Amino acid sequence: MEILRVDDFDNRILAALAQNARASNLELEAKVGLSHSAISRRIARLEKAGIIEGYGARIDRAKLGLTVRAFVGVTRDPSISAEELAQTLAAIPGVAVGYVVTGDQDVFLEVFARNLQDFADLMLARVQSVRGVATTRTIFVMREWRAEAGAPG
Repeated sequence: MEILRVDDFDNRILAALAQNARASNLELEAKVGLSHSAISRRIARLEKAGIIEGYGARIDRAKLGLTVRAFVGVTRDPSISAEELAQTLAAIPGVAVGYVVTGDQDVFLEVFARNLQDFADLMLARVQSVRGVATTRTIFVMREWRAEAGAPG
């Protein structure tokens, strides 16, 4: 994997897009200090290199009635690979993302549910019944905040 060199202008473009992926090049011009054509060329280069993987929307799941958010650490049975387990668990409705991680757990899940009863049903009927799940450990999100959008430097 080749690592693309980015400069301060690239980092400013990435930070602005992380804050608002729908920003026009004219809006980016005001924030970044380059012409919109230079910004277009840089964005195309960042996309081609795979640094910008895509564009998406941040969804307020609470406004959809999904008021419970939790991170679930899963310890696997050694008879199954962490990768296979993560893929199986990530396919369960209510599981937003699955990660293979280091530490005491093998897989971490981000889970959304309407309420605690739905969360319990999801865990007992779906997650904990998957072949290879040895134990789970849940951390509930009480409050969320986001750092100022910016590209790592």
